[in-house]
Amino acid sequence: MAQRKEHPRTPILIVGGGPVGSLLALSLSHFHQASTLVEASTTTTRWPKMEQINGRTMEVLRILGLADKLRSVDGVPKADAPWTVLHHTGLGDPVPEFARVDPHLSLKEEKKLDQQHNDGTRTSEHHQRCVLDIFESFLKTEVLRNENVTSHYGMKYLSHIENENGVSTICIDKEGNEHEFTSNYLVGCDGAGSRVRRNTGIKLKGGPINIGAYLVHFRSEELLELEKKTYGRFWHLNTHGIGCLVDQDESGTFTIHNFGPHVLQEDVTKYDPEELIYRILGGAFGKPFKIKIDEILVHSAYRPNFAVVKSFISEKGRVVLAGDSAHRQPPHGALGFNSGAHEQLDLAWKLSALVQGYGGLHLLDAYALERKYIVLQNLIHATELARTFTDYTVQYLTTGPQILDPANAERQRLADLVRGISIERAADGVEFDRRLTHSRAIVRDIDGSQSPLWDVDKYQPSSAPGSRVPHLWLKTKIGETSTIDLISHGLTLVCFEPFYQSTSEQAKAVFLSVAAKRNIPLHVVVLKDESRVRSVWEDRDLVLVRPDAYSLWRSQNQSQQPITSEDYIQEIFDVALGVKEAEKRKTIPTEPTEEDLMVEFAEKMKVVGAEDTEGGMGEVKFVAGFQVEVE
Repeated sequence: MAQRKEHPRTPILIVGGGPVGSLLALSLSHFHQASTLVEASTTTTRWPKMEQINGRTMEVLRILGLADKLRSVDGVPKADAPWTVLHHTGLGDPVPEFARVDPHLSLKEEKKLDQQHNDGTRTSEHHQRCVLDIFESFLKTEVLRNENVTSHYGMKYLSHIENENGVSTICIDKEGNEHEFTSNYLVGCDGAGSRVRRNTGIKLKGGPINIGAYLVHFRSEELLELEKKTYGRFWHLNTHGIGCLVDQDESGTFTIHNFGPHVLQEDVTKYDPEELIYRILGGAFGKPFKIKIDEILVHSAYRPNFAVVKSFISEKGRVVLAGDSAHRQPPHGALGFNSGAHEQLDLAWKLSALVQGYGGLHLLDAYALERKYIVLQNLIHATELARTFTDYTVQYLTTGPQILDPANAERQRLADLVRGISIERAADGVEFDRRLTHSRAIVRDIDGSQSPLWDVDKYQPSSAPGSRVPHLWLKTKIGETSTIDLISHGLTLVCFEPFYQSTSEQAKAVFLSVAAKRNIPLHVVVLKDESRVRSVWEDRDLVLVRPDAYSLWRSQNQSQQPITSEDYIQEIFDVALGVKEAEKRKTIPTEPTEEDLMVEFAEKMKVVGAEDTEGGMGEVKFVAGFQVEVE
């Protein structure tokens, strides 16, 4: 007879042990906060949904002490692995390659540049190729060995009841026994078909794009040998007009993707995965290119989606969403998992502050506002990449078989065009320079300082409140100690000495005094004679930094502020920790509001032909093997 077991109260219950949920549990532990994680599956994924971890996400892993560990895992491409994207007409053609792009340098090459350019424009970590099944397995191992995480695998979420004091959640195990968890907060990291989201009544806005896709994940030693001896090492090989091939590990594991409206129209259950591989390798106008396939690992149809929740938190403020449960992003720009990785670190420190008693009730409102703004920006970027890619595909297919002729002028034009519009290209402004200047949990400059204009392709280093503080190597430890490494599990006050302002020394003492009275974990970092770092951090004596490396407040260059006043320091902490909200910012001409972004997102959806629905994801013909049933 099935029974119900009541578990001891847990401060934070995480539903979903995928990459975002696992990272959230590990991040909470980093902030000295215990949590409980429940995951329906007893095994990690077999699906290659993720192909790259961007530099900012690797920086998040660095903060958690996991970056170097991941890079040493078997199956993760090593430091000399290229990011080369080959553009081919088809592997059976006499001259298949018509363009190549390197959106990133190899890690080995990046580290050489780190030694030469310590100017704040680079990052402490760089992109890493890594397929999802390896990454998720790595994270699960870290979760299982972490003493601050109580994990239950094979435990499926059923429902929850929320009130002002917490959440009661019911789960069921593989034997059919129910389990009741009581928590201060419930976090839904349970993927695109999130039951937590649906049971909370939070609606999505957005919908699926008007094309389908089919992937086949497989192993082939023969293809690996062809890559090494004939085509040269690559990351992506695009056979335009039909799909692409991804080298996942440089050891013979590959994935092909077939894109197009035909996937929505055909009976995908009749697809032969081996024949589909041959088709993709042969190109849009060539014959199927046969190779020896050693093993088909998994295969499935899927449909890219663009969507974002109306709110990241419930009305009562006890249920929170992160990752795919809160937004659905297509593969264009690789912003799905990477967005989730960034937001979980933000959520982790805020939840820790709330549970540990030094954070205020407005912290989760700040999380919801900050993350939705960034997700909308990312979705707009992804829709633009999708439009560009679709337009290029149409031009390629319109050219017809003459594209196979190396001397053809249209082939040369398309080669030049694709070098500039590659969807795999770096977009440093998107990945490293997302700003929180609209947040109500930062203390804005009052001296008229203007942040650099945002650029999609360029990272603009700034210590302005709402910006990720710049990474530089300390002068005595180039390549070893980054300014990012100085950020503690609580708030960090970075002090540049000698001070320019006569009041800064006293202000530092007041910060420490007020933090001690309020039990705020505040770590003071003193940087002496670090003139390069100080200059890039825009010549401020004091910068207050939150645990995810975003600036909260900084002293002014010519200050009339009473920065030695305890009341003023109390005010800074009140805003930074969500005890009270900062005043709503005045509109800055170069910064859109959330409402502006929603309008632009809706327009972009129309351009790419995506369905725009509210509350659901429209009607779909199939459910991918790696996707939970859609609404």
